[in-house]
Amino acid sequence: MCDVYANASITVSADSAGSVWDGFLHEQEYAHPLAEHDVKRKVAGVDVTFRKPLAHPDFASQMTGRYLPNYHRVWTLQEQQLSRRILHYTKSEMVWECFEQRYCECRRDSGPSQRQLGSLQIETSVEVYRQWSLVIREYTNCALTYEGDKLPAISGLATRFQAIITKISGGTDEYLAGLWKGNLASDLCWLPSDSADREAWLRNNLGPKPVLQVPELAEADVLTEYNAEINKGEVNSDQRRPSTYVAPSWSWASLNGPVSYFGALGWSAFHSAIRVVDASTTTNNRGDAFGPVTNVSITLDGLVVRDLVLQQSSLIMAAENSMQDMMHRFLLMDSRDQHVIDIVPDDPTELMPHKSAINSKARREIVCMFVGYHEARVQRDQHIK
Repeated sequence: MCDVYANASITVSADSAGSVWDGFLHEQEYAHPLAEHDVKRKVAGVDVTFRKPLAHPDFASQMTGRYLPNYHRVWTLQEQQLSRRILHYTKSEMVWECFEQRYCECRRDSGPSQRQLGSLQIETSVEVYRQWSLVIREYTNCALTYEGDKLPAISGLATRFQAIITKISGGTDEYLAGLWKGNLASDLCWLPSDSADREAWLRNNLGPKPVLQVPELAEADVLTEYNAEINKGEVNSDQRRPSTYVAPSWSWASLNGPVSYFGALGWSAFHSAIRVVDASTTTNNRGDAFGPVTNVSITLDGLVVRDLVLQQSSLIMAAENSMQDMMHRFLLMDSRDQHVIDIVPDDPTELMPHKSAINSKARREIVCMFVGYHEARVQRDQHIK
């Protein structure tokens, strides 16, 4: 499919269609030659039509606002990124887009294309990997019907990026379930999105998110009841982990929902502090290095911090309908309680006590590896978060 879209003369995109059963031809609202609200006047003996201003949402806001369903499915992202020319059929008008420019039919929302692969002047591998992280941020926000499609649906883009890497560096890079061996330290520094982004993803992909709520009780009773549910192993209502194996836990593909990356994208290049000793991938199809995987492993050499203690605190938050919701905070502390750091777990339920592992020391042992760092200039005595 990578070659199909990349080599097509033009791709017709039914952006407003939510499924194969929906039509894509709608009433033209913005570029119609004559409309009821237009005013006709004679100017120097010539008939002139004056058009009153109409509300015109820009193309980017329509994409993020879910007015264009085709932009929010994982399988169509590579179509939008790889095609050289696209004719978009929206609910209001047609939009033309190539790698450089975008023009709407009424010309009121036109400008540079914002596609990640639109810049053909990528000259360094650092920029290639940065573009990949932008693709992943967008990709993980898209709807996914079948969990097993997580890697196959982006394989076309991975193939394209491999070709760009080869062109720049003269050699191939190894693809590791959504990460690149040549940029492994930086690629490992992904993290789950904040709660607002995740709630939006859940509403758009899975419908209303079921939230474990408890009646208004005394705080001690609430914690007791909630922990009882946790110990049953039945609380994972936001479905963060796929039900079947998709990728190793250190890959963003092992998590349902949107992800982002540590550090601002405008910072300097990421400096790796690890050495990749070994990396191996076993795919379902030996001839497809970018498809679904059965096993992926990495061995790293670097500095680690041991003897860390994981602590969890629970906060009762007010919710609608006179109910209460539970918020969790996870902290890592050294053995002497001198240093504390907040952490964001991939799936909070994996760190909560379980009836089979409440007294298990191995479950609570935490070891951290120093993967790398960004450099940033700061003023003297400036606080750094």
